Amino acid sequence: MNTSTEGRKRLGKGERTFAPTKINVKRITAKNHEYIQRWLYIPSRLVESGKFPFSDNEQVLLVIEGNRVIIEKLRPSD
Repeated sequence: MNTSTEGRKRLGKGERTFAPTKINVKRITAKNHEYIQRWLYIPSRLVESGKFPFSDNEQVLLVIEGNRVIIEKLRPSD
């Protein structure tokens, strides 16, 4: 992973915050079937930056666009 984006980087009119992370994998066997769980770790410095738009235990919507995963607030109609 390229860590040169770590910290803050000015892009146009706005500002984005970057933090290197990884996807963790866990294999679970239940009732003779193996399940694979994947979760995305979000570094605390990103969550505590004051810009993080989500609350603890909030349900979110994951959208895949090309090679990006977008996390959005879950609207009541979703």
